[in-house]
Amino acid sequence: MNLFVRLTGADRLAHRLAARLPLLQEQGIAQAARAVAEQCAEAGVSPTIRADGAGLRVGSADAAAVRRETGTLDTPPDPWLAPALARLRRRG
Repeated sequence: MNLFVRLTGADRLAHRLAARLPLLQEQGIAQAARAVAEQCAEAGVSPTIRADGAGLRVGSADAAAVRRETGTLDTPPDPWLAPALARLRRRG
């Protein structure tokens, strides 16, 4: 049995997909940053989202929030960013 298939229009489809991929990538990055920021807010931290090259950086410039995440010599860490990132990683 011989089977032959002729596919037409693949070049146009490839062109349309290539044109949309950058927008989809930007939307995905923004959605992930918002999800991490929401998780941080639930932990009681006011997160900031700022551009960093092609991506976004989520964090906090609040000194108390940084001390809480990393801990000090006197207090153990009480992470808020690391758990938010771990939950995001499990979604994918």
